[in-house]
Amino acid sequence: ELSEDQLDQPFNAGLGSVRTTLEHTVGNVEVWTALMADRPLLARDRHGPRLALQVLVYPVTHYAFTTASYRENATGYLSANEGFKSGGFNGRANSATAIRSFDPETVWTYELGFKATTADRRLAGNFAVFYSEYEDFQARVSEVQNPGAPIPTFAFPVLNAAKLGIAGAEFEGIMLIGDATQVSTQIGWLDADYDEFDDPRVDLNPALAGLHEHVAFAPDWTARIAAQHSFFLGNGGVITVGGDASYRDDTWLSVDNREVLKQDAYTLVGLFGVYDTPGGSWQLRAGVRNLSDELYKTDAQEFSSVGN
Repeated sequence: ELSEDQLDQPFNAGLGSVRTTLEHTVGNVEVWTALMADRPLLARDRHGPRLALQVLVYPVTHYAFTTASYRENATGYLSANEGFKSGGFNGRANSATAIRSFDPETVWTYELGFKATTADRRLAGNFAVFYSEYEDFQARVSEVQNPGAPIPTFAFPVLNAAKLGIAGAEFEGIMLIGDATQVSTQIGWLDADYDEFDDPRVDLNPALAGLHEHVAFAPDWTARIAAQHSFFLGNGGVITVGGDASYRDDTWLSVDNREVLKQDAYTLVGLFGVYDTPGGSWQLRAGVRNLSDELYKTDAQEFSSVGN
C-alpha cells in the first residue's frame, strides 16, 4: 500500500505523479469497459438494435510511438496540425518601388495512419493518408517589369497567390527473409491542386494566364524498392551489400508551368557495400547512387531575357 506522500511523488509517465497515473488508468478501464461491454449487453437485453460493427476511437498520448506497448502492437493515429511560414519582403528588388511585402503562409494538415508489426518482427508496415490545406501560399515568381522593351527588367517577387490543397497517401513496408536478407519498399501518391491562384502579373502580361495548372515539386507518384544481404564473418565483423531503385513521376520545377522547367519521370538505380568492424566501432561504406548515369534536373528558374 502506498502512502499519501508516495502517491504524490513525481512519476515519469507523462501525467505528473503516481496518483494521477493511477486515476488516469482506472478512468481508461472504466471507459473501455463501458464501450466494449455495456453497450453490446444493453443492445442484447433490449433485443436491439443489432450491432453490426463497433469502432473505438482513442486519443494518441505519445505521437513518437517509442513506448513498449506501441512497439508490441498495431497502432493507429489521427492528427491535426497547424503550421505557418513567416511573411517578409522582396529581398531581390532592383529598385525601391519593387520592394513589396507578403503575408504569412498558413497550413492545416490532417493525417490518419496505421502502423503494424507481426509478432515475429519479420514484417512491418506503415500506412498514412493526409490532406493539407494552404492559405496565402507564398509563390516566388519571376516578373518582367517592362514587357516589350529591348532589354527587360526583372524582379523576383513572392506572391500570396494561392489557396492550395494537397491530398496524399504513403506506404512503407519492410520484410526480413531468413536471418540476413531485408527487402523494403516505399510508395507515395499526391494529388496537389490550386483552389485559386491570384496572379497580378497577368494584368501586365496576359500571356501568363493559364501557367498554374500544376503545383511545383509535387509529383503524382514516387516509389522505391531496396534489398540488402549481410554476411556475418567469423571475427564478428559484418559485410552488407545491397541496392535500390527509385522512381519519381513528372515534376514541375517552377511555379510558372513552362515545359522547359519540367523534369520528366525518371528512375535511379544504386548499389552499396558496407563493412562493420567487430563490435561495431567503425564502419566503412561505399556506393553508387546513379548507376545508370541518369541526367535529371532538381530545380529551375526562369530568365526569359536569355532563355529558360
